[in-house]
Amino acid sequence: MTFQEMLQELNSRLASSGVSGFWSDTTKKRWLNLAQIRVAKKKFWPTLAESATVKNGTVAGQPNYALPADYLYGSMLLIKVSGETYNYVPFIDFESGEFDLSKVFTIRGTQFFLKLTPTENGKEIHLWYQKRPTKLINDGDISELEEDLHEAIILTALSIALKKERKYNLGNDALMEADLIIRECWQMVKGKKRGPSKGKDITDFYPKY
Repeated sequence: MTFQEMLQELNSRLASSGVSGFWSDTTKKRWLNLAQIRVAKKKFWPTLAESATVKNGTVAGQPNYALPADYLYGSMLLIKVSGETYNYVPFIDFESGEFDLSKVFTIRGTQFFLKLTPTENGKEIHLWYQKRPTKLINDGDISELEEDLHEAIILTALSIALKKERKYNLGNDALMEADLIIRECWQMVKGKKRGPSKGKDITDFYPKY
């Protein structure tokens, strides 16, 4: 479904829900893009799976490094430094040191932090994460998310609009319908890719850098 078709469908749903004609197409397009991000963050969708290395690698004594420009916040799956796995812990635990693992990372703002802090320069830092879906701008643009999720994007945008108009119950109904579609789509995705099979690593299912 193209961006224009999504907007047309959203307009139709808004009209049938009794939403006023106050909202401009520019605002509705912003809602659709916001909805796309919200749907993207629900699961680790294969179409958004990404891997990358940090330019120039580690810097001795430096724990913090910039996140990729296309990083979808909250989606970091795994970090490896010279092949050694660093596991995620919340920032408050990272700061307090209350964790049992020897190598961990956390996210804060636009940076990730490593502990143990690297002691050498130039060690490879490899990231596995979910990228932010490309912003829909032109009428013919198509979301990178699975086609089965386009309806969920429209329903999520509809929920945003309904709540703006204080139609909270209808907004919640639209969001629940979107969540149902997301769960059904996730079951189909898992049916095609049931995660790493025996002898494989989760990173085998991410693109090579």
